[in-house]
Amino acid sequence: MKKAILFLFVIAALNTAVFSNEKNKNVSILFNPLLLFSDLLISDYDTVSPPSIYMFDMETHVKLSNYSNLSFSASFLFAEYSYRLYDTNYFYHSVKDDVFQFCLKPMYIHRPFGTGLNGFFIGFYPHFTYTMVSDNFDNVTNYYEIGGGFSVGNKWIFKSGFTIQTGFCIGKTFPLGKKQYDKLGIYSDGRIRIETTDIQLFEFKIGYSF
Repeated sequence: MKKAILFLFVIAALNTAVFSNEKNKNVSILFNPLLLFSDLLISDYDTVSPPSIYMFDMETHVKLSNYSNLSFSASFLFAEYSYRLYDTNYFYHSVKDDVFQFCLKPMYIHRPFGTGLNGFFIGFYPHFTYTMVSDNFDNVTNYYEIGGGFSVGNKWIFKSGFTIQTGFCIGKTFPLGKKQYDKLGIYSDGRIRIETTDIQLFEFKIGYSF
């Protein structure tokens, strides 16, 4: 029993020494460093060469109260994807797609324990995605998608303002007009697409709160 009390005391002391007073933080700015390694997430047996991809996601949180935050995320993707397109005679042509994607994702965040910008959260969001694909035959195709989902995670704010956030999200995405572009299977914010379901099993972001 004494050991348990001592352990809780140490945890509380560390929390007081390391983490900030949440009352003083009203805004967080975050980005996902794991997206710098997004080439490792994209593979396909039918590619002519390994795909080249660059992704970036930035998110801002604003504290409305100790129980409510608003978040706004903007992300983009640039990719070059080469693959084989087969005709009816089983001959193939090498196709190179240049892909640009832009996604907006506002989110309402609920902090059930009244911790302001810090701690456990549940978020609900819509998202809007635009994708433009141009190939080496001078064809340009625009894709528009809309969807929504929910996110669960936790955020830690240190006294210096340095911030870490982890979590996961799952949602649904629906095309407006044309079918979704199905070569990459990933969105610019790191969500993986499985037909109309999109999921991010592990989200990791770092940034600064003030």
